[in-house]
Amino acid sequence: MLTVSMQVAAVYVPFLQKTLHMVPLSLSDWGPMLLVALPIFLIPETIKWLHWR
Repeated sequence: MLTVSMQVAAVYVPFLQKTLHMVPLSLSDWGPMLLVALPIFLIPETIKWLHWR
């Protein structure tokens, strides 16, 4: 969660935008990123859940 918060800050906090040469993302940009990232999160969590179940 900290990594996501830092990424959002890098994109939306004005002085970080300038320093890191970032631009704000639109909702249409976030959708594909979440679709790609979701399995990267869900697969290991599912494996852990099955292992401890």
